Amino acid sequence: MTWATPWLAAVVAACLLPLLILLYFLKLRRREHYIPSTLLWRQSVQDLQANALFQRLRLSWLLLLQLLVLILILLAIAQPEYVGEIRRSARTVILIDRSASMSATDIGGGRTRLDEAKKQAIEYVNGMKSGGILGSAVDTEEVMVIGFGDEAQVYTSFTSSKAQLIQDIERITPTHGGTAIGEALELARAYTINTDPEGQGRDVGPPATILLFSDGRIRDLSEQVARANEPVVYRPIGRSEEAWNVGIAALGARRSLDDADRLEVYVRVANYSTQRRSVDVDLSVGDLLVNTRTLSIDAATPMDPRLSGEENEATEGTARPMTGAPTSGPPLLKPGANSLTFALTDPRGLTIGVRLHAEDDLPVDNVAYTVIPPAKQLIVGLVAPSDGWIIESAMSGIPFLQRIESISPPHFATLASTGETEKYDLIIIDGVEVERLGPGRYLTFGIAPPLPGFAMGESKANNAALSWRQEHPINQFMNYHTLFMSPAPPLIVPREASVLVEGSAGAIVVEAVQRGVSVVAVQFRPVASNWPFDVNLIKFMQNALDYIGRLGEALTEEALRPGQAIVARLPSAATEITVTRPDGVAVPLSPVDPAMTSYVAELAGLYVFRYKAPGGSGEQTRPVAVNFFDEREGDIAAATSIRFGRDAVDTIDAESGVRKRQLWPWLLLAALGVLCIEWIVYNRKAYV
Repeated sequence: MTWATPWLAAVVAACLLPLLILLYFLKLRRREHYIPSTLLWRQSVQDLQANALFQRLRLSWLLLLQLLVLILILLAIAQPEYVGEIRRSARTVILIDRSASMSATDIGGGRTRLDEAKKQAIEYVNGMKSGGILGSAVDTEEVMVIGFGDEAQVYTSFTSSKAQLIQDIERITPTHGGTAIGEALELARAYTINTDPEGQGRDVGPPATILLFSDGRIRDLSEQVARANEPVVYRPIGRSEEAWNVGIAALGARRSLDDADRLEVYVRVANYSTQRRSVDVDLSVGDLLVNTRTLSIDAATPMDPRLSGEENEATEGTARPMTGAPTSGPPLLKPGANSLTFALTDPRGLTIGVRLHAEDDLPVDNVAYTVIPPAKQLIVGLVAPSDGWIIESAMSGIPFLQRIESISPPHFATLASTGETEKYDLIIIDGVEVERLGPGRYLTFGIAPPLPGFAMGESKANNAALSWRQEHPINQFMNYHTLFMSPAPPLIVPREASVLVEGSAGAIVVEAVQRGVSVVAVQFRPVASNWPFDVNLIKFMQNALDYIGRLGEALTEEALRPGQAIVARLPSAATEITVTRPDGVAVPLSPVDPAMTSYVAELAGLYVFRYKAPGGSGEQTRPVAVNFFDEREGDIAAATSIRFGRDAVDTIDAESGVRKRQLWPWLLLAALGVLCIEWIVYNRKAYV
């Protein structure tokens, strides 16, 4: 129990208690009277003795009752408070987890874990210590609010304003990304370091109490280190045993290269509960439901926290003891999984949605989308010397290629300077040095694209392929180990470029997006390799045209996740650009460069970019799918306790632990009751 205004009560007590007692020591001033008889002397003597100033104070029930009333009132003025289990200090940092698992609805009444965390945080704020009238700054509690998911954000710096804190807590919104607490702790600690150069590195004061509202599904707990004398308190939010979840773990679609009208939609569903589950899976095209299948999924199995994911895969089906390793929450589960495939036939651009009929506690992962671009016929420009017929021949059998236009280097320079390069779905430059690239999409061979950071080295060396990103659309069905090329200068690439194929002497295939230009650069020319005699050249050209020529929206199983940036490649002259989020909110956007627009997606669902282009017929739209595919967040059983590395964190098990109860109203009520008793005693003494 603490006292909000003890000094005020002490001052009032020092003033009133002596006065009350002095009232019973007062000596009556008497006047002289002549009386005819002495029969009343005895009573007069008794009154005189009772009002003598230095007479021994006699027992008086009225005095005791009045003292009790005054003491109760003084205690109420001191404002006693029951502060629960939290050790309150002058400063407190409230960390609120707003990741995907905090959207679980196992609280009851349709409320999410985040709603409950915000409610309890507000209750804590309502019980903040206040210095009162005579209190010092030390007696006033200041609170800071930080929300965190994949990234942390300061919502309120240290303040004692309850209204401001409650307002900022209310505006914390959920995300559907993962959970990492490291950045949030760094922010919290940064506000407790002295920024005075003369006292740099020293704490401003005692370490602030860190109050964490979370379900404990935090991926970087083992990387954290608790500071000395830094109080950290964890309040678990959500159920640890009865919560269960079934979710979509993967969704992909591929259009056959032989038949552009045939689609296969692949769905994998994960079960994060310890019981086998069966769910109905709906497939919709746009707003039309086209198919429903029932899928049975195996139960989740515990994983040994000492092993990596691959090692747990290898030991599947064998029981291993899970002792001797520090844990940070409940045992990790390897979800059970099953998959199914839907077949579709439709030549139009499609938005395919998959929905699970599962009354589980996390509805976020019960819906997923994939966007199928139209199977349009591509127009390709080719800038090449006389031996460029090799690339043209490799593209001759691609079914979605409408035509190839040969472009001379001078004509290409004119197109690049006027920005007319965008009329081609893809421009291929084979060994021809160019001064600049206009806005558009490019595939280059044997040259360094004229973009910042790209260059060709001076020495020539053999460059054998060592590894490549097999999940990338350009590398599907490719085998680079059979590639042999003539010695060539190495390709120097910028740091932000993505290396798709790595060789013994540097990058072989690189992807980059700069200044409205999307380019895939290949270090060598096909004519200087064995590709003209290898089927891999045909596979590479098919993959490249399918991926680059369709604005990077080729059909793949790789999808955007919450927390990632959506990069939309729009016409360079697009205006009135907005993006409509899955919750229906429309956000205006400004291009980051003439043909690129970016937006960080915090929610899973379908995002729709809208814009107007000169010469276009009305508003243009482009949907983008962002899906929740996170096994750690899908396992929503709340952790009853957590650790920072090997250091245990204090845990508050009950909601009442963060709520402060005011006791002064009960003291005033007791004082009123005693005052009634005192009135009864006074009246009996006066009239009996």
